[in-house]
Amino acid sequence: MTLCCSPSREVTLSTTILENWAVDRTSRGFPVIGVTTCSIRGWFFTNSRVESGRSREVLTPLQCSKPASRQNMHLKDEYILKDTFEDGSTVVFVCDAGYTSAGGSGSIKCTAGIWSPVQLTCERKSCGSLGEVTNGQVSYPEGVQFGDKALITCNIGHILVGKSEIKCEIQGWSARLPTCEVVKCLQPSSIANGTFVPLKEDYAYRDVVEYSCNKGYTLNGSRQLICEENEKFKPSPPSCVWVECKDPVIPNAEYIDGSRPPHRHMATVIYNCKPGYKMIGQNTLTCNISSQWYPRIPECISNTLKMLVVFIKGKKLLYKYGIRQLAHEWVRSYLKDREQFLEVNICFAQYQLWSTSRIGS
Repeated sequence: MTLCCSPSREVTLSTTILENWAVDRTSRGFPVIGVTTCSIRGWFFTNSRVESGRSREVLTPLQCSKPASRQNMHLKDEYILKDTFEDGSTVVFVCDAGYTSAGGSGSIKCTAGIWSPVQLTCERKSCGSLGEVTNGQVSYPEGVQFGDKALITCNIGHILVGKSEIKCEIQGWSARLPTCEVVKCLQPSSIANGTFVPLKEDYAYRDVVEYSCNKGYTLNGSRQLICEENEKFKPSPPSCVWVECKDPVIPNAEYIDGSRPPHRHMATVIYNCKPGYKMIGQNTLTCNISSQWYPRIPECISNTLKMLVVFIKGKKLLYKYGIRQLAHEWVRSYLKDREQFLEVNICFAQYQLWSTSRIGS
């Protein structure tokens, strides 16, 4: 038994399955006598027109409307502008841009108002591998198909020349594979009273230069600089300084050993206090890069006991000059460089005079 789908024209159907007939109501303002018949080949419209007093029957097969679009494919351009297609017509689907055929035919045929099924399948085009980059890496986070991106990075000490992202497009990869070149540093800075080696027009990553000073000058800073990945030498260039310390002045002390003037960088001297005096500080001094003695110059104080009694926050404190280190700077300042007497004229806040303002030996 043959079954027909609903006809594409507006008709009134009879009740018979095979060789049904219907009256056509789609005439252009005048009645048309005819039937739409469901036969073993599908629906056919038969009409009778009056021409010169005679009637003629015409058998018209049903047409197909434009086929709907399919995923990742479209009709070839030659069929785009047509809305209807005659029975027996053939159209062809092709893959969209960026897609390629994975098998099956794109050709379909109109038969009695129905299109045959599309067998074509389309998949994203593959651009394949870009290849390898010397001193770098190529990665494909999404893949190598149409629309995907390749990411290119360089090893430490190398700089990318070209694009870091390349996209898979219709014609293939959007750009050529870049290169990774060694980082170059400009010539490092020159310094006053010094120089560096080697001297070159440019320096590659991890190249080292070494600084030195002219005779009599001392290098202050790093002797070696290295060309880093940011195209700069690190650390900062040193300087050449003239270092000379004067003889230390230590009252009631005498020279024991060490360098003699001029005292240059890292020169050391040793002093001891004269008999009857005690040293506060270190007896060995070194001339540092700032032309200063280190640690600070010591003091030689008399071994004779001198006492200062003060009243601090209700507590009586006894300081013995030369025996116990003074904890309060204002007291220390009055004791400094005094051998016989200490004048105490003013007490600071929270202090009050407890005994005589004059202390003798």
